[in-house]
Amino acid sequence: MSVFILPDPTTLPSGANPKFNLAIASLPANSTWIINHQYDNNGADINLLTLSQANVVLQFEGGSITNFASFLGNNTHIDCPYEVECFSKIGSGGFVGTWKNSTVSPVWFEAKPNGLTDATLAFNLAITFLNRTSPPGFPGYGQGTVFVPKGIFLVNGTIGSSTANSIGLNFEGAGQFATSIITNVDNVSMFSFQLNVSLKFSDISFIHVTSTSGSSWTNALFTLSGVNGGRNLRLERITTQKFGWIIKQTGSTNSDTNVVEHCTFYDCNIFLESENPQAILNEFNNCTWGGAISKAFFIAGFSKTYIKTGNIVMDGTFLEFKDTAGKYGPGAHYTMENCKLEWQPINNDPEVTAPPKLFLATGNNVSGTLTIIGGGLTGGSHLPNSRLFSYGCPMRVVFQGGSYEGVPELVAKSSYLRHRNIGLIMENTDIIAPKVLSTNEIGEQSWIWNWILSPLPGSWPIDGRVFPNVSLDNCYQVTGPPQDQMRLTDINLSWNKGQPELKPNRIMSFGPDNARGEIVTAPGTDTYSLPFYNQQVLINSVKFVLYAKYTAGTAATINIYSNFTKNPASLIGTAEIPAAAYPNSNNNKVIEIPITQTVTTDGIYCEILKTDSAITRGNFIADYTSI
Repeated sequence: MSVFILPDPTTLPSGANPKFNLAIASLPANSTWIINHQYDNNGADINLLTLSQANVVLQFEGGSITNFASFLGNNTHIDCPYEVECFSKIGSGGFVGTWKNSTVSPVWFEAKPNGLTDATLAFNLAITFLNRTSPPGFPGYGQGTVFVPKGIFLVNGTIGSSTANSIGLNFEGAGQFATSIITNVDNVSMFSFQLNVSLKFSDISFIHVTSTSGSSWTNALFTLSGVNGGRNLRLERITTQKFGWIIKQTGSTNSDTNVVEHCTFYDCNIFLESENPQAILNEFNNCTWGGAISKAFFIAGFSKTYIKTGNIVMDGTFLEFKDTAGKYGPGAHYTMENCKLEWQPINNDPEVTAPPKLFLATGNNVSGTLTIIGGGLTGGSHLPNSRLFSYGCPMRVVFQGGSYEGVPELVAKSSYLRHRNIGLIMENTDIIAPKVLSTNEIGEQSWIWNWILSPLPGSWPIDGRVFPNVSLDNCYQVTGPPQDQMRLTDINLSWNKGQPELKPNRIMSFGPDNARGEIVTAPGTDTYSLPFYNQQVLINSVKFVLYAKYTAGTAATINIYSNFTKNPASLIGTAEIPAAAYPNSNNNKVIEIPITQTVTTDGIYCEILKTDSAITRGNFIADYTSI
C-alpha cells in the first residue's frame, strides 16, 4: 500500500486553495495518508466515495481534520491513538458511508477527559462510526467496541436513544476508576437502547455527581426497552454510584440473559427493575451492593435468576417481587449462593422505611421459589424492626446451610396473607435471632432439619398460633431451654388432598402461647390441646418440661386426657409440678407423666390446676405414633 504525507496547507503554492478536499483529490485509493497538520474543510462535505478513493487508511500523526459538514467513508480506516483527538467541529451530518474500524474512541470525536466538557455527542458519533459486519444469518449484527481511555468524561445527555439498536456493541474502559463517565443531571438516562443483543460494558466507573437526595433521582444508567430482543446484557468490572436505576428494562417480554460479574453498585434507588414472564437465565457473580439502596432487585418474573458470591451491605430490600399479573410461571426460581448479607443503615436515607426487609414478596400475583445456599446475615447494625424475609403470597423459601445473626425475625408474614400454599424449608442452618418464624397461618408443608438455633434470652424462636405443617427434625437449640416457647399448633402434619395427615412416629411440642410461655400466674386452670383430626394415633408418652418456677408455692396438678376437649372419662395420666422454686437455666426439669397407652382419633387435652401465684414456665412434649 502506497504512503502519502499530506502537505502542510500553509506551504501550498500561492493561489491554491488549502482546503482538505483539494489536498487529497489527486491521491489514489488503497493507500495510507499521513496527516500531521490540521486541515480545515471550511464547512464542506468530505466524500471519499465521489472521489473513488476506497480502502484508504487515514493515519493521524499529530494532525487533525476540522470543520466539515459530513464525512462519507468508503471502506475507510482510522489509525489514531485512542487518547488523541483527530476530528473537530463536526457538522450535523456526522460520519456516514463505510468505516472499517472495529474499535473507536470518543476522544477522536472531541470528547475531553477533563470531567467538564459534555461528551454525549462524541459517544454517539463513536457508535454510528462502527459499521455492522452482518455475518451470515445475522443481518445488521456486529458493531464493535467503543474504547474509553483513561480520564473522566462528562455525559449529561443520552448515549443511544429509545429507538436505537445495539447488536454486538461493547463499551470498554481502561479499568475501574481509571476510566470514569459522570453525569450532573438527575433525570436523564445515560444509555438507552431499544433492541439490545450482546451489549457489554466493562472496566468503567459510572458516577452521578449530585448533592440531591435519592428521592429526586429519576435517571437510569441503562434503559433497555427490549423490543423483539433485549437479551445478553453483560457488565464486567464496573462501578456505579448514585443513580435512580442502574438497569431499567422496560420491555415486558424480552429482557433476558443478563450476566453481571465482578461489579460494585453503590447508592441507587433500584439496581435492576424488570418484568419478564419467560423462563430466562440471569447470572450475577462476585458483585457488591452497598450503601443507600432502596431496592436492589425489583422484578416480576425474571425467572432463573442466580446470584453467587455476593457482598450485600445495604439499608433497603435486596430482592423484592413485583405484584404484576402474568409474569410468574413454573420456572420462577431464584437462587442465592454464598452471599454475605449485612444491614448498614444510612443516615437520613428517605428511600427506606421501617421495618427494613432483605427479601419481600407480597400480593395476589407473586409466586415462585427462593433458595438461599450458604452465606448468611452477619455484621452491620441489628435493626430492631428488621426482617430477613417478609411474605404475603405463595412462595417457597429454602435455606440450605448458612448462618443468620442478629435479625429479630428470620421470616415474617406481612399484614396481608391471601394465599395458603407457602412453604419454608431449612437444612443445616445456624440461626442467631430472637425469633425465627412469625406468621398467622401457613398452608403448605414446611421442613426444618439439622438446624441450630441460638435465640436471645427471654425470646422464642417460632411464633404463631396457627402454624400447621412444620417438621422439626434433628434440631438443636444452643441457648435457652430446649423447645423454648415454640408457640405452635398442628405441628408435624402434612396435607393430603387438602386434608391434614399425621406423620408417623413424631415428638410434638405444644403448650403456653403467651408472651413468655408462662402458665397461669394466679390460682386457676390453664389448658392446652393437640388435635389429631380424626386419625388414629397411639399416644406413647406425655412429658412436661419445666423451664422455671421463680418462687416457691404449692404443687400444681397436671391432668392428661385422650380428647381434644376435656372429657373426664378419658383421663389417661396425672402428675405434679413441684411446689419448690426452680431457677431459670438451661438445665430444664422433665416431669414424666405416667399415662396409659391409648389409641385416640381426637387429640390430647392437658390441664394444669394451680393454687398459688408463682410464675411458672414450661411446655408439653407428646410422643405419638400415627397408625
